[in-house]
Amino acid sequence: RLWTSSLTIASVVAAWSGVLAGAAAAATTGALIGIGLDRPIEFAALYACGGVIATLSIRRSERVGDFVRAGIWGFLAQLGVIIAFHAIGFQASDLAQIALYIVGAFAACIIAAALALAILYLAGAVFDLPSAIHMNELSRPSHPLLRQMLSRAPGTYHHSLMVANLAEHAADRIGADALLTRVGAYYHDIGK
Repeated sequence: RLWTSSLTIASVVAAWSGVLAGAAAAATTGALIGIGLDRPIEFAALYACGGVIATLSIRRSERVGDFVRAGIWGFLAQLGVIIAFHAIGFQASDLAQIALYIVGAFAACIIAAALALAILYLAGAVFDLPSAIHMNELSRPSHPLLRQMLSRAPGTYHHSLMVANLAEHAADRIGADALLTRVGAYYHDIGK
């Protein structure tokens, strides 16, 4: 799906860069696809609106649910575009075509969100990027290093938990990456 790249870029870099990439790619491709179907503006608007709304809704991609939510927001935006373009001059014979567009938009939005999540995971693994999925794995209490710290140095472990709570709260207040801050605080005394 076209705006899979914009979700991935927004998750790694920033929302505005994902919006720019997604809007440009979606509008261009939507216009090209729509030419063959005599609806270039509708398809350009469909792809661009869905991509922009989904990308803006992803803000922090700390959980899998964030990607699902972005896919749903993208679908709702595309549903609005479909309704807007077909409300004018609506005929009962168009109902099957509209239903097909809606089902296609829903499936494509969920697939786009899943692909963005998979690409983010793979890019994090291949390029050693601190993705949210990787950070969540590191923050689990069942992580071998955290379990070892708990058994060998329980005071340091509990100190790290307190520092992580304070640091995460502070990072969240100033708009920093709270999850990355939390994980960094967990492991800040690991060399002792």
